[in-house]
Amino acid sequence: MYLNMEIIETGESILFIERTDNETREQYMERLYIIKNNYDKYKNRLDWLICLSKIHQNIVFLKCKYDQKIMDEIKELKLYIE
Repeated sequence: MYLNMEIIETGESILFIERTDNETREQYMERLYIIKNNYDKYKNRLDWLICLSKIHQNIVFLKCKYDQKIMDEIKELKLYIE
């Protein structure tokens, strides 16, 4: 059904984590593992977890530098969390 998407059910919500065109299967599975194992730390901060996932994907898997869109998201989420 969803070849490039994983559905993660949590107690409060459902996460739809898509595989990007630039990710290998192994990279995608590693990212899912990180999300699944760290979700409880951010249980009430779903947006923050998704942002961390994007940052992790860009920096580690794609070996990219921070882009301005992600930096703006981090600043916005930091204000939201504080």
